[in-house]
Amino acid sequence: SAMADLMSRHEPNICMPHVAAIVRSSHPTISRDALAMIRRHKYRPAMRTVLDIATDAQTASDKICNIVDIVGEIGDASAQAVLLGLLNHEFLMVRRRAAVALGRIGGAGAIPQLQQCASESGSNRRFRELCLRAIDKIQKRNGGGPGQQVAEAS
Repeated sequence: SAMADLMSRHEPNICMPHVAAIVRSSHPTISRDALAMIRRHKYRPAMRTVLDIATDAQTASDKICNIVDIVGEIGDASAQAVLLGLLNHEFLMVRRRAAVALGRIGGAGAIPQLQQCASESGSNRRFRELCLRAIDKIQKRNGGGPGQQVAEAS
C-alpha cells in the first residue's frame, strides 16, 4: 500500500504530515486502514501524531478507541499523560480502553488517578474493574504486590 511505502521509504519528519492527514481522513475505511498499518508495523514515530489526533475534540470516539488500543499495544510509555486524561473522556468506551492501555504501559505515576477512578461509586462498574486490573498490572510490572504503593522511578 501507499502508506506502507511512505512509512518505509521516508524519514519520519517527512512522512508524518502525510500519515496525520490519512489518519484524520473523514472516510472511515481510509482512517481505519492507516491505523491498522501503524499497528501492524508498530510504527513508533506515529505515536505523537496519533496521540494528538486522539486529544482533538473533533475526533470521533471510535477512532480514539482505536488509537488508544494501538498505543497500548505498541507500548509507548510517553503516552501516559494522554491516557490519564482520557480516563475522564465523555464516552465510556474511551475511558475503558484508556484504563486497559494504562495497565499495559502505565508507570507507577498512573496509579493515583486509576485508584481515584476505581473508587468513584457513580462510575460504571466495568470501568472501575478495569482500573483496578490496570493498577494490579502496573504494580506487578514495577515489583510491587496488590495494595502496595510503588515508588515512582526517577
